[in-house]
Parts: sequence; structure tokens; C-alpha cells
Amino acid sequence: MSGTRAIVDTNLVLYVLQGDRSAADLLADRDIILSYITCMELLAEPALPASELAARKAFIESWPMIDMHPAIMETGIRFRRDFKLKLPDAIIAATAHFLDVPLFTADKGFESVRKEIKVILYER
Repeated sequence: MSGTRAIVDTNLVLYVLQGDRSAADLLADRDIILSYITCMELLAEPALPASELAARKAFIESWPMIDMHPAIMETGIRFRRDFKLKLPDAIIAATAHFLDVPLFTADKGFESVRKEIKVILYER
């Protein structure tokens, strides 16, 4: 990998797993880091077929995952309160802030935190 690290939001991971070549190209040559929230969102979907669950697990196992840290928790609380992000999104954004890396996402809701973190918005 190039050493260019990035947090990747759940929706973008799903696009890649569904075969979206443009999404995959956006992430090419990056050292992807996953928030534990992204891992939970990918694996906790009810009635997920076994083959899809296996593909998601394989993707998760390919990249490092960042667990909760007190600084992520504090920033996540602030992002939730100040920017009214959904709690999982606030934690993902706080993880990018903590690591000082860009967040790659397809969720326009993250635009509110652009003053705090670098958001790379993927549009289909």
C-alpha cells in the first residue's frame, strides 16, 4: 500500500463489496482503517446470507480495526451534539479525527463535520 491511510464508512465498503468499480478505484492504493462501528454495521445485518457474511468478514479481516478509545468517545459525543450526526456516524467521524486521516464516505450527512475532518464524498 501507499501509506495513505483513510477511514472508510460502512456505505462505501458495501459499494465495494457489491462490485462498484468506481468505489474500489477511489480506495485503491490506500491503507484502509475500519472503525469498530463499521465492522459491527457490516456484520449485524439481520438475515444476511452466509456467503455475504463470509465476504464481509473477509473484507474486515483484510484491514486494521480501531477499537473505542477515550478520545474517540469524547470527540464522538461532541460530534453527535454539535453536528447532530447519528451516533454510529459520530463515532466513525471521531475515529478519523483521532487518527488524523480522511474519511471516505457516500453519506452527505458527514459534510457537517468538514471543518473538523477531511471528508472525501463518493457520489454514484
